[in-house]
Amino acid sequence: MALNAAYSKGLKHVPLLDVFIVALGFVLRLAQGCLASGNPVPSWLTLCVFSLCLLLILGKRRHEMAVGGVLHRPALRGYTLGFLDQLLAFTAVLTAVSYVLQVQASPVFGPHAPLVAVLTAPFALFGLARYLQLLVVDAGGGNPSRALFSDRMTVTNALLWSALLAGAWPLSHLGS
Repeated sequence: MALNAAYSKGLKHVPLLDVFIVALGFVLRLAQGCLASGNPVPSWLTLCVFSLCLLLILGKRRHEMAVGGVLHRPALRGYTLGFLDQLLAFTAVLTAVSYVLQVQASPVFGPHAPLVAVLTAPFALFGLARYLQLLVVDAGGGNPSRALFSDRMTVTNALLWSALLAGAWPLSHLGS
């Protein structure tokens, strides 16, 4: 609550802190869910959630910057399109790496976790690349949910990715 209050009172106007605080809020939700269910908070999942949320928030800031310039929101004065593009590339890589490390370390897939990580990584990379394409090439990203859920390529990728993950889960339980 203190973080929310500080954000509302002025940190939302501080470049970089504005996006990092919003992403941190999603990590806190993850931690609360894990703790409420009595499970430890997986470190690679925490990093993956943080970097993915940061990517989406940076994408939203990029869209705001492209459409309305620095007048749209005070924090935008600390950004340029070039700087946001670099941050987007950096966070996309961090998201992909942390995703692979989370899947590989996940007990859900048992001894098959490294194989599942390798097989599903292309879907994660495609999803990230497609989001960046929608954002940079197609000038979307003002509403990340709408951009992702209304795009046929993204939805198809997500369905195939989910099917692969769902098919891999029973493999980890064979012979147990």
